[in-house]
Amino acid sequence: MINVKKGNAHSLHQTDYRGANPNPTQYGTGGTVITAGELVYINSSGVVAGVPTTGGATFVGLKGLAINNSYDGDAIESQKIAIYALDGSSIIETDQVDSNDGALNLTTYPVGTPLYPSLNTVGLVSKTNGSSGNLWEAPIGWVEGVRNLQNATPYPSGVVGSSQNYTSATESAAIAAEGSAQSPSYTPSTKSATYKAQINIPVLSIKLNVG
Repeated sequence: MINVKKGNAHSLHQTDYRGANPNPTQYGTGGTVITAGELVYINSSGVVAGVPTTGGATFVGLKGLAINNSYDGDAIESQKIAIYALDGSSIIETDQVDSNDGALNLTTYPVGTPLYPSLNTVGLVSKTNGSSGNLWEAPIGWVEGVRNLQNATPYPSGVVGSSQNYTSATESAAIAAEGSAQSPSYTPSTKSATYKAQINIPVLSIKLNVG
C-alpha cells in the first residue's frame, strides 16, 4: 500500500519515473511481484526491481517507491511500473516495512528516526542500517508518524478484533435465504475469500530524503 500524505499525487502516466513491469500478469505469477509502497529502482535492463538487501554505499540506483502493484490493471496493460522519487520534500505512507524491527507503532518508530532499505527482505523499509559493505551512507528518509489506514482485504485473513466487517449484498441475500442473520456459515471466521473486509492497516509516514 502507498499513500501520498504530502506531495504530488501521481498516476502511471504522470509520474517521476517509469520502468518495465517485471511481472505483468493478472495474478502476479511467473515473475517478480512488485507491491505498491516498495522501495524500488530501475535496473540496467530498464526493469523495476526491489532495492537489494546488500550493496549499501556502492548501490546508486535507488529511485523511490512503487506506485503500482505489478498486477494492477494499468500496470498490466502498459507493462510499466510508476515510481515516486525520493524528492526531499514529500511525505509518503507505506505498509511495506520490515517486521524484524518490531511492531509498526510510534514506540518502535519514534518521529525523526532515520530509515533505510531492509537488510532482510528486498524492497522493504527498515530503521536498521547495515555495517561494513552493507552500510547505507544516507537514509531514504525519516519517520514523520505512524497511523492506521483502512484497506479492503479478502476473508478470512485480516479478520481480527480491529476489523470493520461489512456484509456484501450477495452475503446478505444468502443470510436472508437461510432465515437467520446469525447463520453459522456466514460468520466472519468462515466467510468466503471472495468477500471483503475493511481492516485497519498500520502505515509508516516517511519524510523523504533526496535520492
